[in-house]
Amino acid sequence: MPSPFFTGLSGLRAHARAVEVVANNLANLNTIAFKGSRSDFRDLFYQQIGQSRSGVASQVGIGAAPITVSRRFEQGTIQNTGGLLDAAVQGEGFFIVRDGDLTLYTRAGNFQLNQDQNLVTLNGENVLGWVRDRATNTLDTGLPPAPITLQGNDRIEPTATTTLSVNANLQTGSTSPFSRPIEIFDSLGSPHILTLTFTPTAPTGTNSAAYVVTATLPANETIDLNTNATPLADPNVVAPAVTIEFDQNGVLSGASPTSATLDMTATTPAYAFLNGAGPLNVTWNFTDPLGIPRITSVAASSTVSDLSQNGSASAELVSIAVADGGIINGTYSDGRTLELAQLALARFTNKQALQANGNNTFLRSAAAGEPLVGEASTGGLGAIVGLSLETSNVDIANEFTDLLTYQRGFQANSRVITTADELNQEALNLKR
Repeated sequence: MPSPFFTGLSGLRAHARAVEVVANNLANLNTIAFKGSRSDFRDLFYQQIGQSRSGVASQVGIGAAPITVSRRFEQGTIQNTGGLLDAAVQGEGFFIVRDGDLTLYTRAGNFQLNQDQNLVTLNGENVLGWVRDRATNTLDTGLPPAPITLQGNDRIEPTATTTLSVNANLQTGSTSPFSRPIEIFDSLGSPHILTLTFTPTAPTGTNSAAYVVTATLPANETIDLNTNATPLADPNVVAPAVTIEFDQNGVLSGASPTSATLDMTATTPAYAFLNGAGPLNVTWNFTDPLGIPRITSVAASSTVSDLSQNGSASAELVSIAVADGGIINGTYSDGRTLELAQLALARFTNKQALQANGNNTFLRSAAAGEPLVGEASTGGLGAIVGLSLETSNVDIANEFTDLLTYQRGFQANSRVITTADELNQEALNLKR
């Protein structure tokens, strides 16, 4: 009576394999972004032992076997960790990493920087994405993703001030000069306090107010002030100025300039900073990009609501963090934040065909198809959540339920074998 033995043995093997799968799931209960597996069974071929008068075949199966172990890619819980380089995928997609010439895919976003300032996984694989080009100040996600290296982004070079703007009201009828300082920067990134002074003067025509505008640096060193880049006075004059006028409604009159240029080269000799920085040439815009005047003159007290300029000192990188969308931001010593790089994602039409490679990574197989690569939240790719990690999607309650089910199945098939053995013994005893 061999058939029950082999049938029961096939059941033992199938359920033992299923227990192995459950054991692996439970072992990875706390593995970052782990995707659990499921055992699927199939019945084996059948023997036909007869046929009824109606033509229905009588068949007996000879057991079961595990047909496949399939990966469950359901979303794990997104947990905020506060880790600056932690990232989680919400939805479809995998982070792309590279181990030598081997491209791998992972959902585990617990990244770190190595000694060469490369963004890597905990196993040392390079994380792929796009790095900002400091020469063009662009981050081109249309290029193929490459290993993210942040070396060379650890310092922001100084920027000389080239534009400034002032949002202000100058009190109509005032007879006193009104001044405000603004910090500007030279080509070496050194700060200088520029004082902007509005001195009341007699208006022309029907205008209600007029002011002479000058700009001075400390120690009474005056910068030439030119209207629309055209000198208002001979370049050799030490203190040329701009006059602005306001109509009866307190609006900058049409005859007033819309901008002025603070030109340190207009004097003879050209004004130069003692620290060796080059001369400044700063455009002061009296109107915003839409042509709306930034300066008014009404009865309210003279006040400045906003002072801004585009220069800056050099700054050192103090921290790096992954933000939502997979943007890697650098925070600098002066408080500025700059987008340094962006993580890439890949998705597959048949992710079930990916091959587990260990270390939380997957290998692409031919059946998985070509990866569709892009930035987060585009082209069917999921979102990237910064400062967070995806937990394992293994449900301990479901795994224990499966474990008990497979245990009972194993016990039942064990009983089949012992019963078949007893029947076999009885058959052998018939000749006694």
